[in-house]
Amino acid sequence: MKNIIAIVFAALGLLIIVIGHFHYENKLSEINERATKAIEMSNEENEKDDSDKDTVDNTPSSDDDTESTNKEEEDSSNKTAENDGDDSTEDDGSTGEGENESRLTDEQIAWMVANLPEQLQKKVIKKLFYSETIKIVAMGSESTSPEDTGWPALLGEELISAYGENTFEVTVASFGKKNSMEVVNEAMYEVVYDLNPDIIIFEPFMFRDNGTVRVEHTLENLTTIINDITTELPDVSFLIQPSHPIYNAYWYPKEIEALQAYAEEMNYTYLNHWTAWPDHQTREIFPYLNEDGSAPSEKGHETWAAFLNEYFIASE
Repeated sequence: MKNIIAIVFAALGLLIIVIGHFHYENKLSEINERATKAIEMSNEENEKDDSDKDTVDNTPSSDDDTESTNKEEEDSSNKTAENDGDDSTEDDGSTGEGENESRLTDEQIAWMVANLPEQLQKKVIKKLFYSETIKIVAMGSESTSPEDTGWPALLGEELISAYGENTFEVTVASFGKKNSMEVVNEAMYEVVYDLNPDIIIFEPFMFRDNGTVRVEHTLENLTTIINDITTELPDVSFLIQPSHPIYNAYWYPKEIEALQAYAEEMNYTYLNHWTAWPDHQTREIFPYLNEDGSAPSEKGHETWAAFLNEYFIASE
């Protein structure tokens, strides 16, 4: 009799899990469909606006008429913005209990996470749906600064500004001037376990390894760190990025290329923030680095953060 009861409870538990999973998948599908429709409507409106603008531009008018028209358009735009704000208060796109109570609609969230890998998009949407905080750990060397002016803090501020309070939390795990060999030998990365992040933005000590650790050993250490962390935290998502660029280097850029090739081969997302910096072979890079080039300057951190902001907060 006890066995029968246990089987019944187990079956009911399994049924509840299946139903919950089915509901969530349907919700994600619904959000994606609504986002797609919203994007199409937005494109149509933009095309219509461009067409209307061309018509107005081609119509001769006096300066007074032009100023009057612009004033009317500005007033109309302000009224529309106010009305849109009222509408968002009445209907924020939420459709069920436990959903994110922010002012963002499902379509807006789907737009904003569009740059992320598909699985990470689902993770973020699910967390926001259930009003859970998405935990990000920025892990790396002194380039991954814990200071208020460092790129992790700047990224955290922008995420909160875009998605709302209590949506994202950025924590820094910086190992200063340690190279990858020292970090692995001392198992320093294990501090991440207790942080239990959803996402790790990993800057794997490329600058510190330059000239001290051969690049093939750097990549081996990178593999060790990722494997150990994912064994302990199987649901964590890794995003790989290089350390900061330095002036007029020869071998260092080649090592960064090897890192990018590794990330692509292992199917990790590679955040190539170097594309946002000035040419590192020219003196234009100087204002973006500290005096000895061992870390970004405040301007460098701002540039780095701006790149990541665009990645995590896609524009419509």
